[in-house]
Amino acid sequence: MQLDISIFRAINGLAGQSTFFDSVYVFIAVYLPILVCIVAAILFFVWKKSWTHKLQLLFIFAIFVTISYLLIHFVFHLIWPRLRPFDGLGEVNKLIDTFGLSFPSRHAMLFFLIATVISWIRPKIGIWFFIVAILIAIGRVLVGVHYPSDILVGATFGTLMGIFTISFAKMTKLAKL
Repeated sequence: MQLDISIFRAINGLAGQSTFFDSVYVFIAVYLPILVCIVAAILFFVWKKSWTHKLQLLFIFAIFVTISYLLIHFVFHLIWPRLRPFDGLGEVNKLIDTFGLSFPSRHAMLFFLIATVISWIRPKIGIWFFIVAILIAIGRVLVGVHYPSDILVGATFGTLMGIFTISFAKMTKLAKL
């Protein structure tokens, strides 16, 4: 726990030094995720597969994202109800407002799940989605709303749920590529 706090302080300590960089950190943590969703939606729509195929895969994806959020809310939060750094520590550079518990990071979970699924469909594009997922995850620590362990567990959980999504799609043969 002490290592987690030390790493948090080192990363979050970069915030509050410059208005320009604080704006960049907020963009990465808040607006980049929206941009990623827009880009993923565009890629989905221009993907050269039948609409039936696309909708089947989208349905499977939506099921696993929903399961992931439910597991975080009803399992992780009950087992480890961890406060956000700005609620549990003093002197945090809190650049955005948010609420709820921090462990694990739902942003890291979602964007690593997206990156995993896109990597299965288009590996070269998936690499870029993983890079952006890492940026978003680090951004959440920079703005003071997550500890590094929240990010690591969220990223790992999201990647595993992405693998389960792919496995289910392959197993059911609903989403042939």
